[in-house]
Amino acid sequence: RVYCVQRGCVLSRWDDNAGESVVRTLAFGSSMVGLVDAMSTARVHTSSAEVLTPLTACTIDARALDRLLRSSPEIASVIASTLSAEVVQLVRDRMALLPMSIRRRMLKTIYDLREPCGTTREDGSLVVTLPFSRRVLASLIGTTPESVSRSAQELKRSGLVRFEGRNVVVEDLDALLDAVERVEGSTDRMPPSR
Repeated sequence: RVYCVQRGCVLSRWDDNAGESVVRTLAFGSSMVGLVDAMSTARVHTSSAEVLTPLTACTIDARALDRLLRSSPEIASVIASTLSAEVVQLVRDRMALLPMSIRRRMLKTIYDLREPCGTTREDGSLVVTLPFSRRVLASLIGTTPESVSRSAQELKRSGLVRFEGRNVVVEDLDALLDAVERVEGSTDRMPPSR
């Protein structure tokens, strides 16, 4: 089946050649999950998905999708464009992470989860409930669980965010966004004028 996610968060994985499950991406509203497997001629699925938050989605059976694509080249073209855009976005997302520190990757993930997984407390702080384990977070941002734990401690000491189990408390969302957008190695001061 193909799942057309309208609202919610889905974690998708690919199985590598060794049979290990590798986190591929988080899918939010207005995305499709399972399209690669539905379009594949192989009988073995190479991906899986896990619903992380309450979800609103419609499903399309793979056989029905196949019949639809054979009868409507226009829809096949749109699906091919969608797959191409998904691959391009996946590569862009991964390439954007490469120059980022682990700390910044974590902050970006927390920021991205603020809407589907966040609630605002009476004091104005934001609480983002991570819908997955730290091991999955590590896989998602391309590091180890130990590095995630070290970075969580650094972030706690900085006062930017506080981890309470799977809850991440953000006292100042603007400061979090600034930390995500800040170019690493830069300072907040202007260079001296000549």
